[in-house]
Amino acid sequence: MLSDIRTRGGGVRIFAVKGRITSEGAGSFREEMMKNIEGDGKKVAFDLGGVTAVDGNFAGALITIARRIKEGGGEMKLFGPQKRVA
Repeated sequence: MLSDIRTRGGGVRIFAVKGRITSEGAGSFREEMMKNIEGDGKKVAFDLGGVTAVDGNFAGALITIARRIKEGGGEMKLFGPQKRVA
């Protein structure tokens, strides 16, 4: 699911997400991200270019993650989804 984590200028943490993220993987994705954003999750971006399929469970996981980041005073961005996923 998460294949790469890197930090860019300004402390933005970029997570590359890959594969199918549906009901089977959305929960583990959410849990893994919650661990990754603890403490310093102020600016987070998700590169969705490698995501091949999603469902409502993935959207729910993203909303939960976004709320946690916002509560900590940060922001979250999504970029690069494939046309069939967007």
